[in-house]
Amino acid sequence: MEISAPIATEEKKQPSQGSVPQPPAPDPINVGGLFTRHLSVFWTLIVSVFNARYYPEGMQQQYQPFKEWLAGKTDNPVFSNKNPFFRWCASNWQALSVASIFLSITTVFTAKTSNDIYEVCKEAVAFELNKPKEKVNFFDLMKSENSLVKTTVQGFGTRTCLRYLVTGSFAAPWQLLDGLLFKKSTPLDQSASSNVGMKYGVALIGTYLFADGFTRKQTPFEVLQEMIEQKINHRSATKSDAIIHYDDIITTLYNNRNYVNPNYQRHDLISPEWQAEKKVAERVADLMNQTYRNIEAKEYAHLTVGTLILLVGHGLMDTPAAPAFVELANRSTDMQDVMQAKYLIKNGADPAKVFANYGITLQNAEEKNQATPLSQEKKHTEGLKIADTHTGQLALASTGGASLNRG
Repeated sequence: MEISAPIATEEKKQPSQGSVPQPPAPDPINVGGLFTRHLSVFWTLIVSVFNARYYPEGMQQQYQPFKEWLAGKTDNPVFSNKNPFFRWCASNWQALSVASIFLSITTVFTAKTSNDIYEVCKEAVAFELNKPKEKVNFFDLMKSENSLVKTTVQGFGTRTCLRYLVTGSFAAPWQLLDGLLFKKSTPLDQSASSNVGMKYGVALIGTYLFADGFTRKQTPFEVLQEMIEQKINHRSATKSDAIIHYDDIITTLYNNRNYVNPNYQRHDLISPEWQAEKKVAERVADLMNQTYRNIEAKEYAHLTVGTLILLVGHGLMDTPAAPAFVELANRSTDMQDVMQAKYLIKNGADPAKVFANYGITLQNAEEKNQATPLSQEKKHTEGLKIADTHTGQLALASTGGASLNRG
């Protein structure tokens, strides 16, 4: 007897994922073989010239400069061979040469990186301090309360000090430590002492690079650098990655959260929180693409990198009112409306009432408001008195003029 499979007369409707009982989520997969997902440019530069140390070693073996001078067979009226410091420099010229190469690389890298930090962050700090960005200096960045700017400047300072200590270690009098540790001291003014400084310097550089390989992770600033280079300046970008995507915004946001709170755990991709954050990120990416002419503008769009840093660094994208903050930031030219709204809400004002005074409702903000420039004449300020943000005095007329101190 032939048995035929039943023919389905109508397609069964699959239940939605939320209505299907699910087992517990599996544990994260702890992949450790990559060590790091990001290598700094400094790491690459140092490795590329690391073998430069062999040049002075070869010259020493072949020509032995300063040999007769150190032996007292020749002398110089300016650089006397009886001067201890001159004798140490002549004896350690190999290590000092390598130190000068590495220190030069560190100095160039530091200068260029500090300039990048200033150029990227100065607009956000200008918004925060309510001053023209042309008058913002690096000390203003150091004083900023913006978490993204703060972690960037602090991390830059810490790593710069460490880099100078490591790359300058070739010039240190390691012979003293050598004698202390191994009870076999090499005189500082003998040519053999240069080998001691070279060995310790190489050991420290190697240790630094080894540790960097295990601990290095991409910073929020480096994420911004890459986005600016490829998707705003359009250098070394292919057609597929020439526009800003929502994941660029999410990556910046999550990296900053991880730096502020190392124990931060991101939301599951199916969670309502993630979906809400994705919508905000998509809106930010769309406005930025219109702002930087990556796509044809279909509305008023003025959301710059400085605005993004302001929103991320002041936690305005971490609140339920994030869509409204994005719309307000896009309308505001100097971000003082955004800063005022932030301090009002922080001091207990109802977010719905605060944004209603700017013509923004929380519901409409989530539906991609058709933005228009926000001028002083178009603001609706009935029932709301906003004072200078630098005085910290914020008052709601509905509270009878009671001031709220800036937190």
